[in-house]
Amino acid sequence: MMRDYIEKAWLPLASAVRARTAMTTALQSSSLHGRETVKGHWESLHMGQPAVVHDGARWRFSVPIFLGEIAPDCVRVELFADENAGSPAEVVQLHQEQRIPGSANGYVYAGEVTGTRRAGDYTLRVVPQHDSAFIPSELPLIAWQR
Repeated sequence: MMRDYIEKAWLPLASAVRARTAMTTALQSSSLHGRETVKGHWESLHMGQPAVVHDGARWRFSVPIFLGEIAPDCVRVELFADENAGSPAEVVQLHQEQRIPGSANGYVYAGEVTGTRRAGDYTLRVVPQHDSAFIPSELPLIAWQR
């Protein structure tokens, strides 16, 4: 248990702190500005109704995401499935498939997963995309499908 904590939590965090400390002042300022922009506009982000199609071997998910004032490269859209009997937890990143005409930063995100689990095991979520922040401990923003 202690070994897991050290290997999975403490060492990655210590490494990230060392890397962040080595960043120049300009990069730190830019990183903070991007983080504050996402935090300031997070409430304007919302998801439309997802579509799910099963072809026998795979589930295909697509969902409209309206980012408002948040730039598309500041977020990741993911499918999340909890660990359950015989299946590990899963996080699958969806890709930006197309722009939604007439919307402000609206896009359809899509992706596929194997059909070994039920579609209902997966929940859509949007998380900040920030290489130097530990999500959610340092940037506690996750928009979950309702």
